[in-house]
Amino acid sequence: MSAAISNPTIAFINPPYKYMIQRKLRCSPIRSGYIFPPMELLSLASVAKRIGRVVFIDAVVEQLSAEEVIDRLQYQRPDMIVFMPGFESL
Repeated sequence: MSAAISNPTIAFINPPYKYMIQRKLRCSPIRSGYIFPPMELLSLASVAKRIGRVVFIDAVVEQLSAEEVIDRLQYQRPDMIVFMPGFESL
């Protein structure tokens, strides 16, 4: 018997942060005048569309609080959550 979920809902989240940052794999600089989308997450989400429904929450750009992100997740009820939490630290 397979443990796979048929047509799963997968949530991709760019987690909230107090500043407008560009979250990347190696470094997450603060941006004041512009911000690029989180390309790594978008790339993964585009592939995940082949196996299920994708929900994308960019809490940095939408300036969402952690509570607002949780509310959206409770509404969407995803089977999986994918996010990129890291920052480069010196």
